[in-house]
Amino acid sequence: LDLMMPRMAGYDVCRWLRQRYSASELPVIMLTAKTGSADLVQGFAEGVNDYLVKPFIKDELIARVVLQLKLKQSYLTLRENMSLRHELAERKQSERELRVMQRQLSSMLDSIDEALLAVNESGEITFCNRVFEKLSGRPADDLLGKPFLHLVSELSGNQLSEDQQGAIRQCFDGKIHQSIGLVKLTRSGGDALPVNV
Repeated sequence: LDLMMPRMAGYDVCRWLRQRYSASELPVIMLTAKTGSADLVQGFAEGVNDYLVKPFIKDELIARVVLQLKLKQSYLTLRENMSLRHELAERKQSERELRVMQRQLSSMLDSIDEALLAVNESGEITFCNRVFEKLSGRPADDLLGKPFLHLVSELSGNQLSEDQQGAIRQCFDGKIHQSIGLVKLTRSGGDALPVNV
């Protein structure tokens, strides 16, 4: 941006640009024949990023333009990183809140006298209460993340029929809300455990 221009001074143009764009969004290099410190200070006060005294060498101008473009990219990266840090902090806070709620829910579900097993949409076991652990003879750590169908097949000692497997999958998909029937599961000690699925 040349400081001495017809109709509008370079300072005015820079002021107009700064009302619309920040110094990091649109770098401005001031070209000036004036070498007084007051002129340079005013240029920086108006939002100039850098200056070059006329007459200038073409390579120096190109080097300064390249530098300003690299700085602009650095500002963008910094802004992105700050945004990601903020998002990460929010997610960590949400995770902490979810863990607290999960502990409270687990505590409530553990106090229920009935065996309870929770399965996600993928058919994996996501929770079992202490009563279920006791009835199945298996600790929660062995059950969590395990596919429900495999657990039932393993505990029953035989494969579920295609109809039973299909019905369970439909339950996971929310398509049916009825009992599939009685399935005999085998506890770790070998006792039979009839379960209504």
